[in-house]
Amino acid sequence: MSYFPSGDLDPANLERLVRESEESVRRLADATAELEAISGTGRSRSELVSAEVDNGGGIRRVAIDPRAMRLGSEELSEQVCEAVRAAQEDVQRQGLELLTLAVGADATRAAVDLDALQRQLQDVQSTFARSVDASAAVVDRISRRPEW
Repeated sequence: MSYFPSGDLDPANLERLVRESEESVRRLADATAELEAISGTGRSRSELVSAEVDNGGGIRRVAIDPRAMRLGSEELSEQVCEAVRAAQEDVQRQGLELLTLAVGADATRAAVDLDALQRQLQDVQSTFARSVDASAAVVDRISRRPEW
């Protein structure tokens, strides 16, 4: 697959490709850092229980309104689970938004967990880094041609 419409290795096209690759790598690095920093919050349907989770969905905090203590243990347990699930969904939504902004993909079509999302971002970042290195090597080779 050629990035250049005419198929030739025009130095201006190579420079543009390098700039675009560097920008993509920067955006992905920023998105990865932001992904690591996100947390999600959620509430139960009664709003008596709230939860906060980290970027991997691990529970950071559960807060139970004193009025919830009147509930039976089963109902209270269900409400804690609701709040945690809502917080985990919040983290997933934020991760998908970051991916969409970073790579312009329609990430909302695929429901992925955050670990998979982070691996995808790192894979794309590595691919772009290799592309930049390869492009720099081509530019270097072309710049050594005597006819230029």
